[in-house]
Amino acid sequence: MFDKEIEAIAKCTELIKELDNDSKMRVIKYLIERFGLNQEQVTQVVTKPPIEHRPLLKPTESTSTIQIEDSGQYPMLKDLLVKDYPKNEPEWILCYAFYSSKFGKETFSKEDILARYKDSSRGTKNNLGNLGYNISACIKKDWIKSANETDYILKSDGIDYVKEVLKGNSTGKEKSAPSVKAAKVKTPSEPLEGIDVLNNEELNQSGRKKSSKPVKVKAIQPDKFEYTKTGSAISINEFWEQKRPSKATGDIVAVIGYYVQVIRGSEGFTEGNIDFAYRILNLKGRPKHLRQILINNKNRKDLFEEVEGKEGTWKLTRGGEIFVEEQLPSKS
Repeated sequence: MFDKEIEAIAKCTELIKELDNDSKMRVIKYLIERFGLNQEQVTQVVTKPPIEHRPLLKPTESTSTIQIEDSGQYPMLKDLLVKDYPKNEPEWILCYAFYSSKFGKETFSKEDILARYKDSSRGTKNNLGNLGYNISACIKKDWIKSANETDYILKSDGIDYVKEVLKGNSTGKEKSAPSVKAAKVKTPSEPLEGIDVLNNEELNQSGRKKSSKPVKVKAIQPDKFEYTKTGSAISINEFWEQKRPSKATGDIVAVIGYYVQVIRGSEGFTEGNIDFAYRILNLKGRPKHLRQILINNKNRKDLFEEVEGKEGTWKLTRGGEIFVEEQLPSKS
């Protein structure tokens, strides 16, 4: 596979694309001399047809119109939907990436994935809204990795697995529809952020008062994560300085959650991750009722949602990602 070669080309292109032509030639000349390549070797490479590279699309051209060699051995995207081969959204994205990258030989971008959603008529609001989260899930599973700021490449594990998916051999779990929960009896008033007692009166299902004793909140145990600068990932302190959220707990949690989920590629973030980040960043006023604050912000701003089947684990919605990416730091 061309993983390393594609990654090197992508990084070099990203670094020199803004230089003028003379500067580009000096960089290329240096690399040729640095690695001891003679004129004959350079001439052979230059005169050969270029290795796999991204085709340039016209503005109105869909990725589905590109003729892909050997495509006959794999089913068409619309057939995958009928056959029900991919069992969850990360597997669908892996399939889209496979087709968009000429079966793992080229880079691909989010725009390519969006075009594949359109081609397969699966571009629902929910699927498109969770695109960033599901791409992160693919990275976490070692199926894909970033080639530069905008492009990705398929890893060997991803190529091997997607070929099995396309044969109908997916090992993924099919995401079931959320169960309908019984309606809850509302308490006389909503709990507020920052109070020491949640509800001093609970109501049973008949609506009668059950107890007037304060309810103690279970202490949150810190859940550690990698927060220092590693590779291309900046430290949480650097990210914090870039975003500078307000003192509102919801904004603070959004920035920490984005760092854990998007920059570190986790499936989501835990309440323990938030507690740990408060300690690392030396923030005052760690929230005692974090779960209730998350629920409040979920209902009011649609920044977070719980990860199904994982108690205490949350993820940013697409609205939450946009809030951190585009609205922070605040311009006011």
